[in-house]
Amino acid sequence: MTAAKKKTGALPVAVVPKKRTVKGGHHNHAANSVAWRKGQAELLAAKKARRPVMKRGKSPSTVLVVQNGKPRPTIYDAELAARICLRFATDPDMTLSMLNAEPDMPTVYTFYDWLHTHSDLDKTYARARDIQFDLQAEQLRHTARTPLVGEITVDRSGGKDGNTSEVRRADNVDRARLIIETDKWLLAKQRPKKYGVQPIDVDDNTGLQDLLAQFRQRSAEIEAQ
Repeated sequence: MTAAKKKTGALPVAVVPKKRTVKGGHHNHAANSVAWRKGQAELLAAKKARRPVMKRGKSPSTVLVVQNGKPRPTIYDAELAARICLRFATDPDMTLSMLNAEPDMPTVYTFYDWLHTHSDLDKTYARARDIQFDLQAEQLRHTARTPLVGEITVDRSGGKDGNTSEVRRADNVDRARLIIETDKWLLAKQRPKKYGVQPIDVDDNTGLQDLLAQFRQRSAEIEAQ
């Protein structure tokens, strides 16, 4: 054995072990390992952040939505879909964002996919939203008639006593007005035929012409007297 071989510790050519190979080649194995470790890290981070992530199921074409370590429903369930529609029809504050945040419910994307593929569910959901909009419209009367009591900070800069602000407990009319105007705008956009401002048909002025004729006739009677 030469001095070079003793220094480096190299083995004779005949006894050098072969590199281990896996199905798909050495480079593919390394890439798959990196991808697997990256996927596990993303899944762990998502669980800690309590947010939904996409995860492959047993079948290559199946994708599960996982939140809090529990897969969310993706296969159509008629009973679950009916419960969702019932919540929209009975709760005026129910939103798609709330549905998307609940771990036991399908995501909004999954629910819209159900609506696209099941016409009966689409009709039921449309009817449920109509009822919900009626409930929201009735809430406007309650908001307008109920005092919204809270703390109001009044700016008093430049006062003689040196105080820059004052906190009062009173009816926050401005906040109530903002809530009402926002809900009115949403209702007008979502259901314009029912809650929007209807344009005046200028061609149909029969009632106006009759009113003007009565006014002229009455004016003539008064002048004649």
